[in-house]
Amino acid sequence: MKLYHLLNSIPWARTHFERKLGLTLFIASQLTLVIYVALKFINNSPLEPGLVLILASFGLGTWLVTYILISFLLAPLHHTAAELRNHLERRAIVNLPTQYTDVVGQLMRDAGYLARRARKDADYLLQSDETDPLTGFYARNSGRRRLGEDVARAERHNSSLHFSFMSMDGLNQYAAEYGNDSVDTVIRHVASLLEHNLRKSDWVVRWSEQLFAVGFQGNTQPNETIARLQSIIEKSPLEIAPGKMVAPVVCCGVGIFAKGASTNAVQTAAAEALLKAQSAMNQSDPLARIVMGNAVVVVPDHSTIFNDEE
Repeated sequence: MKLYHLLNSIPWARTHFERKLGLTLFIASQLTLVIYVALKFINNSPLEPGLVLILASFGLGTWLVTYILISFLLAPLHHTAAELRNHLERRAIVNLPTQYTDVVGQLMRDAGYLARRARKDADYLLQSDETDPLTGFYARNSGRRRLGEDVARAERHNSSLHFSFMSMDGLNQYAAEYGNDSVDTVIRHVASLLEHNLRKSDWVVRWSEQLFAVGFQGNTQPNETIARLQSIIEKSPLEIAPGKMVAPVVCCGVGIFAKGASTNAVQTAAAEALLKAQSAMNQSDPLARIVMGNAVVVVPDHSTIFNDEE
């Protein structure tokens, strides 16, 4: 670790393991030449240019061949790192070989096992637990029940109901640059802003790792409410690393309840609106990342009525 720490202090090699490896091998390959020059200097003997050239050429050739071969040998480590990064960013299944028995093979087996175990644990918590341990909000299963209750209440009292998905953009980049703990920091920051800027009748769900869901019961101004929340979040930077401030970027898809619509219809309307909002990430206007969608009502004769989107 001391050698790694020393190499990491060099800005040129800090973010590239290949450069650390190349620098280490280059120093090792030139030791013979350095020892030869040092002995000549100690004995006050003149250097032989031909021998110096031979030693330097031999060292450079050895360095190049060794670097290429070790780069090939480290391919399993790069593959493991890529699989784990893909799992952390997209919850993808980690597919690594398990037949090798040395320390690299053990690393691949352990990485695959931990990824599968973490995915099962996360799915269990989101599906089974009542609250999310990171934010204290409803977990997904509880949120679905609450949405069903509000849909039934809105149907009985003919009141308004809006259900919004709020997606945080850029978390994968934060994880790559500042570590996975930085993602938790951003999530807790956004959760705190939501908690302090919603009415008591509104509720929030930690729907997935990068997705919040918000229910607005009896809200007659959904556009203004969502735009205000988005503005508060994006204009409230946090220190994600020492001296590094970032402001979360949010996309919002809102499903608007219509009398006769089911819980699934409201949820689907919000999900489809979110996809449209995320497709507008490249636009400079933050309001382009807010999309409203009306829930689809299915009537008894199985015909479908599509309300126009606002």
